[in-house]
Parts: sequence; structure tokens; C-alpha cells
Amino acid sequence: MGFLRHGVRGVSHLGRIEGLSRIYETGPIGGPEQPKYLNRVVSLVTDLSPDELLRHCQIVEYQAGRQRGIRFGPRTLDVDILLYGEQVTRRDALTIPHPRLAQRRFVLDPLFELAPDLVLPTGEPVAVLRQSVQDQGVYFADDWEFDWESHFIPTLMNLREDLVGLTQVDSTNLEIRRRYSAREGVDGMTVVAEQQTQGRGRLGRVWDSPSGTGLYVSRLVVPERGLDPLLGFAVAVALSETVAALTGLKPGLKWPNDGILGGKKYAGILVEAAATPHPYAIIGVGINVHGATDSRFPTGITLDQAAERTVDRVVLFEQLMLRLDHWIQIWTMRQSAKVLQAWRTYHVYRGAMVHIWQHRQIVVAGIVEDVDDTGRLLVRKSGGDIEAIGAGEVSVRLADGGYAP
Repeated sequence: MGFLRHGVRGVSHLGRIEGLSRIYETGPIGGPEQPKYLNRVVSLVTDLSPDELLRHCQIVEYQAGRQRGIRFGPRTLDVDILLYGEQVTRRDALTIPHPRLAQRRFVLDPLFELAPDLVLPTGEPVAVLRQSVQDQGVYFADDWEFDWESHFIPTLMNLREDLVGLTQVDSTNLEIRRRYSAREGVDGMTVVAEQQTQGRGRLGRVWDSPSGTGLYVSRLVVPERGLDPLLGFAVAVALSETVAALTGLKPGLKWPNDGILGGKKYAGILVEAAATPHPYAIIGVGINVHGATDSRFPTGITLDQAAERTVDRVVLFEQLMLRLDHWIQIWTMRQSAKVLQAWRTYHVYRGAMVHIWQHRQIVVAGIVEDVDDTGRLLVRKSGGDIEAIGAGEVSVRLADGGYAP
């Protein structure tokens, strides 16, 4: 399992993961007698050319101890390019589509999982090709282990030069505030911790941050443009896209800042702004990844629980940073409509009957229509009037008392 995880981590450095299949266990095909193999398929968006991608894949194999000897013989790791868009290449060093793709169920099954309607550049549908290899045994592999994350923080610190990795901190947001106030922080600086002792969310709520279970990360944004609430919306889109790609699930967003899976909260976003020494914002993201949620928080869920598989926190961090780079840049360029359009695709409250709470009492009741151009929640009250609600000191709940749809 460790070699397979190494392969996914290596590929995650090469571009934006758009899909990650489950793990499949299969017997070897051809070659001498050898143990079973674990397989998975990654859908990747990359700027690398096919030859550059091949070279990097071979480096990932080499780092896993791959030695090329007997054809189809035992090996630690294979990282093959199955497809590269619609491109067809036939050379000694590189053939695309992979020459044995259509003959291997351990490739076709995970490929079908990610793209059931995929048609190869050769005109062959993957769904049809699978029917010809049904005699090959393929099984889902158990994917529940955590020992490989024992070096989580050191591994992350090797990924980015501007990363501050800490075993323990009171709050990653507070750590960035201290560093920026002392003129030690620059735009884009990121702090990640294995554990927070005073993790927090909006309205002073506690964010439970035990060691080894979550991703607790904050990032400094010092924009040349002014700050506005849509920065938090851009972060929420980056988070949702990342979780969708790595789990195959459809995450939701509860206005204004909660990540939702199956009606329960898996993540929270806290954006704090200040004016000295210069205007800046601190983006804080807390994600429940491993283990079981605390019984004190019955509306919580972890990514592992929702996806029914282990989510690699290293890959989660790497992919989240890529998408944060992308969406913060879009926000910086004042493309508010693009941010809101993406955010709306994940919004779970639209059309729901809700109560707006402030200071422990309901101040507005009605049906959620949408959000406006500044990110305020638009609620149609019983009389037909629409009220625009700013995040401020309010919270939103379903009228039936539930947390989220």
C-alpha cells in the first residue's frame, strides 16, 4: 500500500487531480509467479507535455525503488500514462493510449469508475472494453491505515518553501497574525499544524483539532486590491473542488463558511481581516479527515467516514494549495461573477426554509433565494419581501432544526 500512496503523492506534484479512483487488488498477468498488485487510476490536469510527464513518472518510480529487470516481473511501482486527452502517440519510448489498456481489467475498472462514458481516441468505449475482460479477477482493496502519515509535517515542509509546519500551536490563524505583526510574514505564507490547542471558527466557536486526524492550515493574503467577503467564497470553492476530486463525492457549502457532506459538517473556513501594519486577510481552513468525530459535535463528519476510504492528508494539502492559488488569483482579478457562479454549484441552502439566529433568538425566517453580488444571503420572508443577510454575528439553521440538507 505504501508504494501506491507514494505514486499518488508523486503524481499530485505534477498537476491538478480531477479524479482518484478507489484501490483495486488484482493478480499479476504474465511474467513469473509473484504477489498480487494494488491499482488505482488518477485523472490529472497538467501543463507537462507527454514526454515530460513520462520522465516525471519514471522519477516517481525510481524514488519508490523501481528496478527494471524481467519483463512483467515483480516491481515496487508502475506509473503508466494511460491517456493524454485525445492524443495518439506511437513511438518506442511512449505509446498513447497505453498499448495494453484494453486488455487489463485492473486498468479498465478504475478508469470506468472515474469516467463511465469515456471513449478512447481509438473509438472504443471503456464500458464495452470492460465486457471482454470479465474473466480477470478484480477486488476492492481495504483502504484503512494511518501509520504512513507519521511524518506528516516534515513531508509537507518539503513541498513548499513558504510553509511553516508546526507540531502544535494554539491556532494557525493566530500564528500568522503574530508573524505578520512582527513583519515576519509575506503574502502567501502558509502555516499548517498537526494539532491546535485553541482552534476556533466563526462567532468564537471551538474547532476540535486533535493530533493526527485533521488538516489545520492558514494562509496570509496581502492583496493590492481591497478586501471583500468574496475572498471567503473563493476559498470555499477551492475546498469543495479539492474534496470532490479526491473522494468522488459531491460536497456542499452551507452559507457562509461550512463544508458539508451528507448533511454534516466536515470543514470550516474562517477569514479574518485586519489593517495593520497593512491591510491583510488570514484564511483559516479546518478539515476533519481521519477517525471519528467527537460526540460533542453530532453534526460533524470526517472525510474518511463520508468517502468510506482513507484520504491522504498530504495529497489533500497539496491539491488544496493548488486550487487556492487558482481561486485567490481569480478573486484578486476581481472576477466576482466567476467566484459566485462556482460557489452556487455547491450551495445547499437554496430553496430551503431557514431560521436566521442572532444572540440566541430567531431574527429572520424564510426561504433562501440565493446570494447577492456581495455574498449576502437573500431570504424571502412570509410576506414576500426579500431580506439580505450579512454573515456578521448571525448563524443559519434549517427551520426544522436540522443542520444542513
